Amino acid sequence: MNWNAIGAISGALFEVIIQEMLRKAGYERVEPDGVRIRRDGRGLRHQGRGGIYQIDCMGTYFFVPLTCPLRMFVETKFVKRPVGRDAILKFSSVLRDISENYFVSLTDRPSSHAPRFNEIGAVFSATRFTRGAENYAYVSGISLFSYENDFLLRPSIELISKLARIIDFETVTGSMGEFKEAFAGVLETDPHRDMDFSSVESYCVKSKAKEAETILKGILKALNIEISSFGMFLGLVPVHIMSQTPIPQSLVSESDIVWGMIEFVPRTDAKRGIITISSPDVRPVELHFSFSFNIFNQFHSMYRKELREVADAYIDIPLVIDGLRRLIRVVLRDRRYYE
Repeated sequence: MNWNAIGAISGALFEVIIQEMLRKAGYERVEPDGVRIRRDGRGLRHQGRGGIYQIDCMGTYFFVPLTCPLRMFVETKFVKRPVGRDAILKFSSVLRDISENYFVSLTDRPSSHAPRFNEIGAVFSATRFTRGAENYAYVSGISLFSYENDFLLRPSIELISKLARIIDFETVTGSMGEFKEAFAGVLETDPHRDMDFSSVESYCVKSKAKEAETILKGILKALNIEISSFGMFLGLVPVHIMSQTPIPQSLVSESDIVWGMIEFVPRTDAKRGIITISSPDVRPVELHFSFSFNIFNQFHSMYRKELREVADAYIDIPLVIDGLRRLIRVVLRDRRYYE
């Protein structure tokens, strides 16, 4: 069994899942423009000042007041070991080179000005990050998201590893971009209608088509996520918030500030948390998130016993509720101190 091939295919599938999470969070997919952004057999390539760079995913978020749209550049990591500082250093250099590649031509033509964005970088990993990686990312303004112990994404991460084992690597070689597009098409399938997996099954070992169908159905079921949003804890720590239940309008009808009970589910190398928001007349909604170990320690320090009444502990979450865009502030209380 070619473990390098399995790793490459798993990584490609993970990229597509993260792109889907960006889409659900309101980030529009970035398409080639023929100038700075092009697509080859592996995916998107972006022109910088000093070179052309392979980018795993990109998304643009337009609903930002008084500034240019956000463009998120994404690096995905699907490896067994923790992601180290060198990976973040390399990605930071790429992002810097791209973000500085703007110019204007001294003419009166409006087209002489390239579209402007606020470039932000994010690294999404199936495993955790080392302390050195987290420290360097913080000072470089790069967001880190770890799914090593994530309640909602972990099942689909495990399933794509199984799917990668039955993909014919020779068939995928040279057409990885097309393979990812086929998988992306499956993720956009309406689970309530007849599902056609033939586009992905064509890349599988011939005797494994039925197994591939079962795995793909499992991935769709695991990704039944109603909320995917990238919020900020105290304006400092980026947090990927997910939920299988939408937030009803009645829960935020009177205010953009709601109270949430938070609890942590510990594990040796990663921690995950659950925020439950509710009101007397509304069914509780559970918001799930996860941190790598070092970030968790910084987050959890807010809940030492003597600080159980801290009113400034909050997470800001941009959401679409009943078709309206809202910025919700969830003020946090540790469940242990209120039971």
